[in-house]
Amino acid sequence: MKKNKMMRIASVLLVMTLISTCAISGTFAKYVTKVSGEDSARVAKWGVVLTVSAGEAFATQYETHDDTYEGEYSVIAFNAEDKLVAPGTSSKDKDVDGDLVATVMGTPEVATRYTLKIEGLKDVLLPKKNGLTDYTELKLVDGEYAYGTFDNSADYTPVKWNLTVSNSNGKTVDLVTVAKQVNPNFNGIGFSFTEAKALVNNQNAMNTLLPILEGMASGASNAQVVVNDDGSIEISMDFDPNTEMDYTFTLSWAWDFDDDGAGTYDKQDTLLGNIAAGVATVEGASTEIAAKLTATATQID
Repeated sequence: MKKNKMMRIASVLLVMTLISTCAISGTFAKYVTKVSGEDSARVAKWGVVLTVSAGEAFATQYETHDDTYEGEYSVIAFNAEDKLVAPGTSSKDKDVDGDLVATVMGTPEVATRYTLKIEGLKDVLLPKKNGLTDYTELKLVDGEYAYGTFDNSADYTPVKWNLTVSNSNGKTVDLVTVAKQVNPNFNGIGFSFTEAKALVNNQNAMNTLLPILEGMASGASNAQVVVNDDGSIEISMDFDPNTEMDYTFTLSWAWDFDDDGAGTYDKQDTLLGNIAAGVATVEGASTEIAAKLTATATQID
């Protein structure tokens, strides 16, 4: 009996010990340090839109500018697929859908370099040469009619180009204006591609042009115009992030017409027309004109 009582007492003490141990263990502590962090991001905006419109700068026919002429067109290609240029025609004529135009628009969140390359350049050209046939007048010499000759004192490139840069804020600059600022005696309507390359290599002209290009957009810098080894002309500019890119580059052309009858270049023009018709040949002459615009926008890392 006494033994059973002792066993019960021992059991109770054991249970109480276990309970006490659990209670005591619950009061023990430990060092704890915790930190958390979170971040998120989205893709930076690009949204740069480039356009190039250069497929309709020349036409197969041109309306007349002479009110006394009853015909509607003064120039029409014999082959309806052939595009032409001729004295008195230009990219501003009604039958031409437009100049060669490149635009860049957008406000990217990254630094961006824009490049416009003018390549594949061909000029209508009558080279400097003496003793060329003068087809403007048939003379009677010793009882026989024959054409005389003339000396072409310099390379003749009748189709002249002008590059105008503008934006929607009304700011504009063009190469003819720059040329007049650099040389007040300049009175031309534009430049052949050969002449344009010479202007690009004129440091005074570029010192005038480049700050104007950069000043057309707040955040534009590093404006450059260079002639590449392949003969192409390249215009480039850098834009800071969040800069509104708003530039329109317009390449227009014109073949000036001698309205006053002075005939300054009638001999050259007539000879070029006969070369195109296969009536005459002159080594080094060209009766084709061409240009290609390629625009590129690239993120600067």
